Amino acid sequence: MGLGTRRGLIAGLALAAVLVPAAATSQVSDDGPSAKTLGRLLSRILDCETVRLRAEGRGVCDAGLEGPARTFIEDSGALAFGALLDADPRPDLSGLPAQQGCQREIGRSVARIAKAALVGLDRSGSIRGAPGRSVVDALAAACEAPVAGLAAGLTLPMVGDQCAAAIGPPGESVDAIALAHCFETLLPVWADRADGDAEPLRPNIVLIVTDDQRWDTLDDAHTRDGMPAMAAVMDRLAGSGVRFGQSFVTTPVCTPSRGSLLSGQLAHRSGLKRNILALNEPAALADHSTLATWLQDAGYRTGHYGKYMNFYQSLRLQKGGLYVPPGWDDWRVFDANSGGRYQSYTMVENDRLVAYDEAEANYSTDVIADQALRFIDEAIASGDPFFVLWSPEAPHYPMIPAARHEGLFLPFGVLSPLDTPSYFEEDVSDKPAWIRALTPYSELAALAVEVIRIRQLQMLQSVDEFVDDLMDRLEASGVAGDTIVVFTSDNGFTWAEHRWVGKACTYEACLRVPLVVRYPRLAPLPRADDALALNIDLAPTLAELAGAEPPIDRDGRSLVRTLDGTERDPPETFHFESFAGTRFSFVGIREARWKFSEYAITGERELYDLLEDPYELENLASDPDQAARVQAFRERILERRPGWPNDLD
Repeated sequence: MGLGTRRGLIAGLALAAVLVPAAATSQVSDDGPSAKTLGRLLSRILDCETVRLRAEGRGVCDAGLEGPARTFIEDSGALAFGALLDADPRPDLSGLPAQQGCQREIGRSVARIAKAALVGLDRSGSIRGAPGRSVVDALAAACEAPVAGLAAGLTLPMVGDQCAAAIGPPGESVDAIALAHCFETLLPVWADRADGDAEPLRPNIVLIVTDDQRWDTLDDAHTRDGMPAMAAVMDRLAGSGVRFGQSFVTTPVCTPSRGSLLSGQLAHRSGLKRNILALNEPAALADHSTLATWLQDAGYRTGHYGKYMNFYQSLRLQKGGLYVPPGWDDWRVFDANSGGRYQSYTMVENDRLVAYDEAEANYSTDVIADQALRFIDEAIASGDPFFVLWSPEAPHYPMIPAARHEGLFLPFGVLSPLDTPSYFEEDVSDKPAWIRALTPYSELAALAVEVIRIRQLQMLQSVDEFVDDLMDRLEASGVAGDTIVVFTSDNGFTWAEHRWVGKACTYEACLRVPLVVRYPRLAPLPRADDALALNIDLAPTLAELAGAEPPIDRDGRSLVRTLDGTERDPPETFHFESFAGTRFSFVGIREARWKFSEYAITGERELYDLLEDPYELENLASDPDQAARVQAFRERILERRPGWPNDLD
């Protein structure tokens, strides 16, 4: 028998020895295993997985559990080994004994921390008698060899995406301190769930909602002196949080989207269909049950700063007096419409109507920044958890930046050119009539778009400064680790994609928005995540974290398990809709590959294969080969909107 065969046999025998037959060893009662038993089972499973990795995947490691206990073991295993165990074909680990030793120690460390969390977890979320420094030392000693690259983008060692930033690329060293910290942060949260009676985390909440901000304004194409256009967002939020690459709104218009943010419902269910608040049905704004009321009922101090809804003053006049919606302890919002929210504007500040003149110090983004930070200081001093909705007008029309930012991103040509295939799309013969009627490319039109682009980036600088000041305040007060900060926009914006400049369209630039979430308790290390995330998901997410119980049905889902990396089978499909006038009243469905939309008034349809045509250049809706697909999409739309297209009021 050759040496290779003997090693394979030994590994196979070892694998058989550590497999966990459920009936014989799990000691599972009707109520599930005890914490100590679950900890022992987890150790055996991770040992088993280590051997299975060396044995090229033979056998199955199964503790024979169900429910939260099984989920905890599976999540811990995925954290300890990442994608290695599910790789097909299995990676060749020969010649990498040092890296295999590191992987083995990672599995042991996860088991030790998890057992400590299961046995010693208190309700504050800390671990009594946690392994602490010994884990760091063990990982550092076992992981001295550089990370090795394997086929198909795998590495050895490897961990789950939640902690992958501590492993680094091939050739780099493992960051033992960051890795141990990541394990010691996540595993207690998961262990608390494993007993089936988890307490809510109840973080402070800061929700930042800009107005008409494109998803790609955080990218390298929009830099200032070599730095991202929004350096604080990228450094202090994305640099220690989760940046979502597939974040969308379900209605790409201000007021309906804001209603969805506060309710977790699609616009046709929330009732907020029209962009001008007064044009909605009188009972449309169900402000007696929103994220604000849910969190206030859960013991949060709540404050809203900046934009509420378009033409909020019409609602105020309807209600009579200085109307403050239910759920808000501190209410400081713009009273006028979009034309006057940067200079010479008025605000409803609780029981007062306050006018601000054109003084430089009264630039509206700066004013609401100061107001929000004062509220946060007071809330921290009180000891109560707080919820802040901070919603500047930026970068909405009329696009007036603060005076100190006027010269940034100039002269023309400093920014990378707008040169995607859909930019001033040349052939729009397959597009709806309203697109075909738009102005084609000209140097003057291109210059106008570049002016808009520069002005919007200039305006976002004040927003970025608020993020910097916010993080300074949270860190100085010692609450940054217990605060979730969410950065997003109410809708996207086109810069001449398909010749259109604006929002309220079916195309990707209108529907996609930036989304960055910083919450160290669920995401200890930075990462990019391509899981689908929608505006209707934010209210359920924040409500779950706060321990609030919304009394209304929601269309969105909680992203808590997306944030901590334990979600299984995330959705890849969502419905979108708009009620914004003749050209912009539409419904649609977007999947990972296919995207379909239909216009209410004209009946025109669009179908795009996003895999082959990510810029939506070739409309396939009239292709006979796609007739069955179009019909299937229409049937799915009618399942959700049975009255379509006659349900537009």
